[in-house]
This record gives sequence, structure tokens and C-alpha cells, in this order.
Amino acid sequence: MKTLKNSNKLVIGSVLFGCLLVSCNASSATQLPLANQESNPRYTFPHNHTHASLWQDMSNRYALKDMANRNAEQRAEVQKQIKILQKNPQALYKKLKDAEPYISYIYHETQKRRLPAELALLPVVESGFNPHAKSHAGALGLWQIMPSTGTHLGLVDVKDYDSRKDVIASTDAALTYLAKLRQSFQNDWFIALAAYNWGPGNMKKTIKQGVKWYKRANYWELKMPQETKQYVPKLLALAEIIRNPAQYNMQLPVMTTKPVLASIQVKDRIDLKAVAKSSGIDMDTMKKLNPGYTKLATAKNAPNMLLVPAHKEREVLRVVKHPQRSGVMLAANKSNVAGQSQNDSADLLKAILKQGKWAVLALTNVPPASQG
Repeated sequence: MKTLKNSNKLVIGSVLFGCLLVSCNASSATQLPLANQESNPRYTFPHNHTHASLWQDMSNRYALKDMANRNAEQRAEVQKQIKILQKNPQALYKKLKDAEPYISYIYHETQKRRLPAELALLPVVESGFNPHAKSHAGALGLWQIMPSTGTHLGLVDVKDYDSRKDVIASTDAALTYLAKLRQSFQNDWFIALAAYNWGPGNMKKTIKQGVKWYKRANYWELKMPQETKQYVPKLLALAEIIRNPAQYNMQLPVMTTKPVLASIQVKDRIDLKAVAKSSGIDMDTMKKLNPGYTKLATAKNAPNMLLVPAHKEREVLRVVKHPQRSGVMLAANKSNVAGQSQNDSADLLKAILKQGKWAVLALTNVPPASQG
């Protein structure tokens, strides 16, 4: 009889422990949200049951290829960049491999906005798809956005968070910026891309000084720094190799159009290490997907959007809805209450007392204690 009473106390303590979940704030999850969320807060990848090659799907939607090969100079510059890439195929392979899984999201964002698919390759040219890449001039992230440009585009840099390194926020800003640059430069994508690299002010100045008012500016004829002059040929060369890797004796990493990421909006400050451990996500993966959070935790005055592997979305949601406190997961249900040992139950009860929070919970669906 004494054993039965002690066991009941432990079961009750474990169940009361679970009641603390009442105070936890719920979170909502979406599949890769719209860049400008208005009436529709959800965005999902287009369903593709065949999960075709991402590279093939992308090259079929190239929009800059019709602009290519306008003149001999362009052909020569693009071929020069192709030969440079061919000299070190391992380096290109690594950059494209590092693009996983970001590039899938970025590619679908270009298509959602009806932008050239080649723009999804721009981070290869800019940063090698390294969200932590920083130039000597201060450009940062996948898209190498300057601080002043980031501020102009609404990106924030607050304590423990920099949205220039955030995959979703920086991609939204960069693609929006590129679309506006195209409009500013007579719908010419080559000049818009050059302006992205050199700055729109510099581009307008060189056009004003070197192009007659009655003529249309031509990227290949403008006076620009060597880096900017090579910018478009680098992108076109990369796009051409991806379109036909066999022709150039190059190998591409295998990638499919299958959805690979999910975004989860959280309300409270969340420790990324705890989420990763409890949901079974490798910590390196968690850090790679959420580079904007510099302290491995969501931050105040930040969007607090977690990017996680799509197949782990449910596990992460469970963890986020039941956050860890004092190193103990605040959760109790029929299965784990019944399976608690006496030591585990005692530890759980101590955790409840430390929290100092109590609530009434009906002891229903609690299995009977052992009569032994």
C-alpha cells in the first residue's frame, strides 16, 4: 500500500509538470513564406511529383539567354569566363554544393516574381553561397548587400541578429532591389545587374557621360571597373555551364525540385541549440539555415523566423510550442507519464517547484499505478 501511494504521488507530480504547457505561447509554421506577406501568409513550393533536376528546371526557364551573344565582344567575354570555370571544376562543384539548400528557395522565389531564373545563381558570383561572406568594403551575406543598401531596403541589424545574413530576408531584399533596378535602367537586365554590383549612382553617371541622349545604353560599351565589366559574363558563363554541363565536361551536384525547407514563425525567444537537439536536427544544419541569428537564438526586434529542413517541420513545431526551460522539456502526456521512473519523476517535480507556476489539471487518461 505504501508503494502505491508513493507511485501515485510521482504520477501526479509528473502530470502537474505537464500543466506548465498552458503558459507556453503557440507558434505557427509555413512553407517558405511570401516575401511581402499581405492577405496570404503561406507559400508552398509548386508541387512536382517527378522531382526533376533543379538545374534542368532552372535552365528551361532562363530569361537572359535571349540577350546573350549580341556581339562578338560578349561572346568572347562569356567564353573567357567559361574557360576560367573549367580550370577548376572542383571549386565550382563545391560552390554549387554549398548552395544547397538555399538555391531551391531562391529559384522558386525568382519564378514566383517572374524574374529570370539565372538570378538564383547570382549568389555564386557574389559570395559562393556563403551567408557569412564579408567583403573588404563591408558587403555581407549571400547577396553581398552593403550596410547603406540594406538600410534602404528595410533590412535590420540589431543585437544578436543581422538580416543581411538571413536567407529569407536578404533574398527578398535582393530580388526586390534587382527588379527595381531593371525598371530604372530601361528594362535592361545587364545594366541592372551591373548597377547592383557597382551602384545605381555610378551606373547613371557613366551612362550620362558616355551615351548620347538619343541612344540606348549598351552594357558592353559602357566604361566600368573591371569587376563590374566581368560581372554579367560570369553569371552568363555559369548559367551556360549549368544548362549543358556535359558539353563543358563539368559535373553538377544532384539537386531536385523537391521542397527541402520550411519556415516557422516563433513568438518567444528560442534557443536554436535546444530546438536542434530536441527535434533531431544536426546543429551545423541549424546554424547554416539560420545564419542571421549571431547568438544561436532568436532575437528581440527580429522577424524570428526559423528555417528548418522540411521533413523536420513537425518535430520542430512540437519543440517550439513546448520550449525548454531550466534544461528540462516541459511536456507530459499519457505515454511519458506512465513510463517515468521514480528518479525521473522526482526530477520533474523539482523542475515544477523551480518554475513556481501551478495550474489545475484534471487527472484524466492517467494510467493506474503499478500494484507491485
